[in-house]
Amino acid sequence: SMTFALQHALLYPQRAEGVHTSLDFSKPLDLQFIPPSIDRFPCLRLAKESLEQGGSAPLVFNAANEIAVEAFLLNRIGFPQISDIIDETLSRYAHPYKNDLQTLLFLDSEARRIATEVIGTLS
Repeated sequence: SMTFALQHALLYPQRAEGVHTSLDFSKPLDLQFIPPSIDRFPCLRLAKESLEQGGSAPLVFNAANEIAVEAFLLNRIGFPQISDIIDETLSRYAHPYKNDLQTLLFLDSEARRIATEVIGTLS
C-alpha cells in the first residue's frame, strides 16, 4: 500500500498519526524487485554511463547531482531539470583522472562550478 508514502509526501514536514498500519513481521512479506526503467529515471542512466566511462566521470556526476538537487530544493529549478544539469555538466567536462586528493578536490570544485553555471543559464 502506498498510503504511508503518499501521506508523507502530502503532509511533509508534518506527520499524521494512525493513518498507516504497522507491518506484521510474523506474516510473510511479498517483496518484488524489478529492473528500473532508465528511460523513466534518466539520472540512473547517467550514473550507469558515468561508472562505465570511469575516470573522474562518477566524481563529476556526483558533484553535478549535489548542486542540481540543492537548486531544486531551493526552488531554482524543476525536478526534471536535475538530470539535464547533470548531463550538460558531464558533456562540458573533460574527464582527466589522477588519483591524488588535491586533483580530485580540484575536479570536484570544477564540476560544481560548471553545474552552477548551467543552472544560471536555466534560471
